[in-house]
Amino acid sequence: IFGSFFGGGGGGGGRSGPSQCEPIVTQELVTLEDLYVGGREKTRKVTRITKCSKCSGAGGKNCKKCRECRGTGTKVIIHQMGFMTQQIATKCNDCDGSGEFIDKKDRCDACKGNKTVEEKKEILVHIDKGMKDGQKIVFRAEGHHLPDTVQGDIIVLLKEQAHDLFKREHN
Repeated sequence: IFGSFFGGGGGGGGRSGPSQCEPIVTQELVTLEDLYVGGREKTRKVTRITKCSKCSGAGGKNCKKCRECRGTGTKVIIHQMGFMTQQIATKCNDCDGSGEFIDKKDRCDACKGNKTVEEKKEILVHIDKGMKDGQKIVFRAEGHHLPDTVQGDIIVLLKEQAHDLFKREHN
């Protein structure tokens, strides 16, 4: 409790280490029979963003701190209005907010200096007997993986299609 008020000391304060990527959430249409019988598997392709394997997420050779923003990724613009001044922080255009700059000749061929690439990931969604509409199936650490982050998850949300004859009520 002490740590939450004063930022440290009492253990369990703020999080440390890399942040986790946002999960990829996708929907899988299933029939009433799929949910009732179970044992069915459906293959699903998901597009995820991962760090470039060719440059290991570095973007290329000779990565330097951006000169314009001094590596912060933001620029401060000062507007003078009479006797008042206004400061506005914006994303640096030179480094696109990354804080780093790589010369064109030194950029990775695969990711073009972006550090990441899009790739298709095929997952096998297993429908168990008794699953319900809206149930989530989580594939841990199979989602996006950006440099300096923990790999995200893929969440498949089951969506029951309407049946011509039957309607499910509870179990």
